[in-house]
Amino acid sequence: MGAFTGYVVNTTDSLKYSKIQNANDSASTTAGDALTIYSLTAVANGTVGATITDLGCQVTLDVDDATITASHQYEGMYIVMTNGTNVNKHYVIIDSTEAATDTITLAVDATTGFTANTDTFKIIDRIYDEKSYPTANVALTTSGNASSFIKWDASGTLVIDALSQVNYNIYGGAGLTGVKFTNSAIFANYLTSLFGGVQPSSNYSSYYRWGNETVTAASSGNWSNGATWPNGIIPGVGQVVVIPNGITVTVDDPAITVGDGTTTSAITVDQGGTLQIDTTEAENRVITVKGDITVNGTLRLRSNSNTSYSTTIKFDCTANGEFGLIVTATGLLDVLGTSLIDQDVIITANTQDNAHNAYIYCQDGSQTSLKYADISYMGMNTNLKFGIYVESVDAAVSGEYFYMDGCNIHNSYQGIRTGGGFADFTGYPVIVNNTFGTCSSTGINFERYTRNALVMNNIVNTSYYGVLIWTGSYNNLIKGNVISNSTYDGVRIGAVNSDNNRVYNNTFYNCGRDSIYVDVGVNNSLISNNIISNNLTGSAINDTGTGTVINYNMFYNNNANGTTGTNSITGT
Repeated sequence: MGAFTGYVVNTTDSLKYSKIQNANDSASTTAGDALTIYSLTAVANGTVGATITDLGCQVTLDVDDATITASHQYEGMYIVMTNGTNVNKHYVIIDSTEAATDTITLAVDATTGFTANTDTFKIIDRIYDEKSYPTANVALTTSGNASSFIKWDASGTLVIDALSQVNYNIYGGAGLTGVKFTNSAIFANYLTSLFGGVQPSSNYSSYYRWGNETVTAASSGNWSNGATWPNGIIPGVGQVVVIPNGITVTVDDPAITVGDGTTTSAITVDQGGTLQIDTTEAENRVITVKGDITVNGTLRLRSNSNTSYSTTIKFDCTANGEFGLIVTATGLLDVLGTSLIDQDVIITANTQDNAHNAYIYCQDGSQTSLKYADISYMGMNTNLKFGIYVESVDAAVSGEYFYMDGCNIHNSYQGIRTGGGFADFTGYPVIVNNTFGTCSSTGINFERYTRNALVMNNIVNTSYYGVLIWTGSYNNLIKGNVISNSTYDGVRIGAVNSDNNRVYNNTFYNCGRDSIYVDVGVNNSLISNNIISNNLTGSAINDTGTGTVINYNMFYNNNANGTTGTNSITGT
């Protein structure tokens, strides 16, 4: 038996080719075609034995007895090493002998890299070493399209070998898109790199891809129902999903994974489209995305009322801030867990180590309601990606709002940050009954131009600042909160034009510097009816502002009480 020439089948059109290049170049190869490159794996698992013999221009290997069943049966085939120093290298078999100790003789002039009793190998019937393009084994020049890729698969162990004679194994032709090529192949002996020309946009879920493979829902229905999708094919790993106008898709699978790891959103809900969660079955729902979720329409997240189950969105990031949930000017993010105790809608990172954090970004004009959710591993110190970031949501557009109630926000960079401009500010955000824990920067950050916010009955624990009210943020109410264990200030009101803010009925303890700090240039703050205890290094109230009213506060066991104002109670 000897090695074979190439064998490539266009399984869509039932056409056969002797070269990969010929299959690519055929006029019959079009969008949506599936092609298979064949290589018979005659022996899937073999092991090098105790003796390796150097014969000068040949090497003989003892092999395990199960490898060879008859002498000469693998001559002309190839051995491919699957571990050790020579992993992925391949050699022509010039003799195979069935005897008391089976042997294979290879066309190689040294024993370098072979290890007795350790190395493993496969035996295959062909190698694809065609040089069909001046600088590559193969030039892929025939494109599919976003909704109908050309797919190249392998049957058996596929080796594409440049023989150290050409620069690349695969060259991407100009404008190549809508193509995916198996990443299971062994790409060998290129001079420059595996790919030349147009580079793959991603390497994810078994394929190198040129372009984004987009699946657009065809009709309203359940995610698991083929009738919801074009050609009845349910989207999966490596594909990106679009829910178009007028379509509602209901996630009814226990677990789905989509996205290709590129800057193209893993899920896009178009304006007028809806993605929602089926809650009728007593089971978990887990959506893992390798990419953003962009909400131009409606994303509605719920969970089954049985407390044993939850709905989870996981962002599979390779670094902090790579992917996030983006609610645009026409988008509605509607999150409602079962109860304050359950908080059974979960938004988090797939890898929970604060090195792979995601983020939530609510843009100007958006509508966001987060209630009874658990939100964690969000944010980094990069604009728009701080954690939950609300920008210029000022109620100027009908229906525009941000509302967060009864959520647990933890293990993030910042819990929530709001911002805007002098004219296009963030206004009337409601942040009530939440718990903020272990935020490395700030629990609640009104970074700039946030006005008329209600921050009430929250627990803010273990952050750098508990609540930060900054440039141009005024008329905000901080009431009934418990703020503790801040590394720096519990509440800081700072920078210019941060006027008329009210801080009352709050409890502060174990704050690292000042429990409440009012900066120079801040006017007409009201600090009243607060309980402040165990302040560590600074003052309970450090007031350097103008026109600050401080009254009816209780001070106990602080490093220094600072400005106590009128009608206050002090103790140690």
